[in-house]
Amino acid sequence: MKKISRVLSILLSISLIFMCAACGAKTEYESYYEDVPGEVAGGDETTVSDNDTQSEAPKESNGTQSKVSSGSTSTANPTVKDNMTPDEFLDTMPTKLRGSTIKMFFWDDLRSTVYKTALNKFQQKTGIKVEIEVADKPTYQSTLAARISAGKSPDVVMCEDNNVGTVSNLQPITNSGYNFKDNAWDKKLMQMFTYNGKCYAVNVQDSPNKNIGIIVYNKKALKRANLSKDDPYTLWKSNPSKWNWSKFWSMCDAFVKANGGKEGYYGSTWGTEDGYVNAFGVSLWRYDGEKGKTVNESNTAESIKRYGEIVDAINKKWSTSVVDVTGFESGKILFSWTYSSTAEKMGVGNESLKKGNNLGFVPMPTDSTHTPMFTTCAYGIPVGAKNAAAVPYFLRYIYSPESLDEDEFYFNEEAKTVVKSVISKNEFFFGNGYNYAVWQDMIKGTGANVKSVIDSYQGMINDTVKIDNNNIAKLHK
Repeated sequence: MKKISRVLSILLSISLIFMCAACGAKTEYESYYEDVPGEVAGGDETTVSDNDTQSEAPKESNGTQSKVSSGSTSTANPTVKDNMTPDEFLDTMPTKLRGSTIKMFFWDDLRSTVYKTALNKFQQKTGIKVEIEVADKPTYQSTLAARISAGKSPDVVMCEDNNVGTVSNLQPITNSGYNFKDNAWDKKLMQMFTYNGKCYAVNVQDSPNKNIGIIVYNKKALKRANLSKDDPYTLWKSNPSKWNWSKFWSMCDAFVKANGGKEGYYGSTWGTEDGYVNAFGVSLWRYDGEKGKTVNESNTAESIKRYGEIVDAINKKWSTSVVDVTGFESGKILFSWTYSSTAEKMGVGNESLKKGNNLGFVPMPTDSTHTPMFTTCAYGIPVGAKNAAAVPYFLRYIYSPESLDEDEFYFNEEAKTVVKSVISKNEFFFGNGYNYAVWQDMIKGTGANVKSVIDSYQGMINDTVKIDNNNIAKLHK
């Protein structure tokens, strides 16, 4: 994985994207809803807050959403009932949308993914033609900004990140005429994309379309090190509380010792260095949707503690300092932190281990406070979209868990059990503040040196946060 600073990607993209997207005009879609009895035309701007009783399901005492009883009707969208199947939801779609066209701009062609069956059914049931323009991922945001500036906006796009540069290309999701207040939508994700009181991207609640962190392990390496009695998946299934970070690191230590501490042998390898600290809900900085601003978290006690722990783990050979896929697949590394897409049948990664059924799956240790997200996997409506009104129906149908054959989606039963368990908890964290130079300075020393390294970068971090917040204040003004 390339070591590209997220700081640079944010700062370089904002200057081009922010101005291009801001000049786009919003389009009204209320007329699409005139033929739907009781439908709210246009809708108010969707925001997500604890005080908004319509935008969220009632809260349990532990802060999780409680389910509204089946058959109850959303007060926000009177024709939409909570817990509708995807087909039932499509029946509420305004007739004027049928036979229209949706243009999607994405770096994957859904027609060659596990979503192709749902896509075909959606087109058959609605008569809507879905055109997919396959984008070049490295230039995705700048190309999208150019499309918007040229008046050639697509209708729906994928959002990897919730930074202001991404959001500057988008319009509020309620410009579609749908207000997203029913329980089909992931309200926590919507909070992440709420800027200046308006939400800019969504995904379906409990959708398998997520790019989250899980841990995989090399079963052959486990056996060779005589650690099979501690098979992580079996341990987690029998008693989740026993699959904790203490157990994870002790297994890393046992694996290194079982291999005589030889060169190239490590307990684990990580896709990004901040994955471990993200598991405890911190990063150097991030956009906080609840506060509506970018915040500096680098100098908190929790951040310093967790960065110190991962640095010490590297010094003990419990972890690599850079991702080492080859070492993991060859059996020199026991654990690898990776994308949940690895657990999908069509997912790319660790093919040599999958062929021999030697790839094990397990969630992040259960004493983590969060599961890190590699990308947000949210969907937005660009400024200037011509068919924004059809987007909610497209997203709700394509990405609902009910629209997929899970046995065809997941690599095996073990993978399905792990990923579904993580998704159902919905305790994700996305920290979009990362800096390669900071990390490199950290790993030159020990965990005890982490605070002084972070302190030395406070000027840069504070400047980044200030720039972000200034641009947030000007967003779509």
